[in-house]
Amino acid sequence: MSKKKRIRQNKGNEEAQQSAPVATPTKRFFDMPIYAAIGIFILTTLIFFWDVIFGNAYFWEDIVRFVYPLQNFAATSSAAGSIPHWNPYTFSGMPFLADLQVGFFYPLNRVLNLFIGSDGVLSFSALQLMIILHFFIAQINTYLFAKSFKMSSIASIIVAIGYSFSMLMTTHSIHPMIVQHLAWFPLVLLFFFKAVRFGKVKYASIAGIIYGMSMLAGHTQMALYEALFMFISFVYAYIVGIKDKKLKGNARIWSPVSAALTIAIAAGIFMVQYEPTNTLVPHSKRSDSSYEFVTQCSLEYKQLFTGVMPKLFGTVNGNMDMDVPYHLEGAQSHNYWETSFYFGVGILLLGLFGFLTNLKRRDMQLMLIIAVFGVLFALGKNFFLFDIFYNLPFFGLFRNPARIMFFTVLAFSFAAGIGFDTLYQREFSNSLRNKLFIAMGVVVLLGFIGGVGAFTSMFNTPEQFVSDVNATA
Repeated sequence: MSKKKRIRQNKGNEEAQQSAPVATPTKRFFDMPIYAAIGIFILTTLIFFWDVIFGNAYFWEDIVRFVYPLQNFAATSSAAGSIPHWNPYTFSGMPFLADLQVGFFYPLNRVLNLFIGSDGVLSFSALQLMIILHFFIAQINTYLFAKSFKMSSIASIIVAIGYSFSMLMTTHSIHPMIVQHLAWFPLVLLFFFKAVRFGKVKYASIAGIIYGMSMLAGHTQMALYEALFMFISFVYAYIVGIKDKKLKGNARIWSPVSAALTIAIAAGIFMVQYEPTNTLVPHSKRSDSSYEFVTQCSLEYKQLFTGVMPKLFGTVNGNMDMDVPYHLEGAQSHNYWETSFYFGVGILLLGLFGFLTNLKRRDMQLMLIIAVFGVLFALGKNFFLFDIFYNLPFFGLFRNPARIMFFTVLAFSFAAGIGFDTLYQREFSNSLRNKLFIAMGVVVLLGFIGGVGAFTSMFNTPEQFVSDVNATA
């Protein structure tokens, strides 16, 4: 074996060792091939969106009123060979390309050009299928992200499904630009973490390209929150990397360089959209957003219980025929999807167990920080953390701080995967059993409290809805 080949092999072994979990497993699941996982993700996507795919239901609200008209004009114009700078059909004419929510330069949006019907307009079904495709993409990317931390295939599938079909993702199916951002983010993190951990420019370049492409989907708030997620991750990884003596020599220099390079590449890609948008913003209402405006849809403390009972304050649907309509005091209907984050009691249970049993792992410590930060920031005007960020550049421009709950959803889904592998792969000691009982006890206790009506009593649920709400516990 040549000297260069031995050096490359040693570096590869070093990366694998640094990525490996702390605890050595005593048994392992059969590690299924990637195509088997893809088959599962196709099936889960079909099951979840069956009615939409086969025409028995359709996406509503902003999709019909806002997204489809924009995408129809973008697709028909670009398919005809023109770049639509001006939209003559809205408000007697207004800038079009400069509206970043159009996502004109997002590559998968331009695939819609191929679905102009014989009537000369974009197929609404094609737009819906493009949105649904991103839930499939989200599962694959999250699976790969989990696998990069040496989780088993089944654990990685749990992480992928928990994140991709959380209510934060599914209720925002009417806001495809948010779904598009979040679908690619786990893949961005996969390469970003490698770049920071090993100080590798090649990983930073890949992360930057994917991040920049997703930014073109057109939701700057999510791009900002994703950058905040990466910043927190970098600071933590850099500090513990030095403390644990895993960042040595040139890696101490190249780690922050790689982190900065990721953002720089993404920003460079986004410039194609930023320039026209930046010209428009000073002439829009967004330039003078008030504190009252940006703190709309702040998560309330009592809404944390929707992590166990998602219908605690009712629901909203397109037919407006809910058994329990949304009745959160002082809130409008859109508050429902802007503050929903439910990711399932299974993910909650496994996630709590994962945190309890693996807090010596650096990645789990980071995920706990991310999860807690997400909740505290999402509280918006109800907690001081948001006020700190409100006075920083960009953060004072965007409303609905509860959208940052994807921090908590991704962190808990990650912890659930670790929890599953811990439950299966380790010897079942008394300590492990006790921690499992604690996690189960928390979930069961919350479910019991909801079932006996304590939540509805505390939160003054209208009498006509009490029995139906309690039945969902």
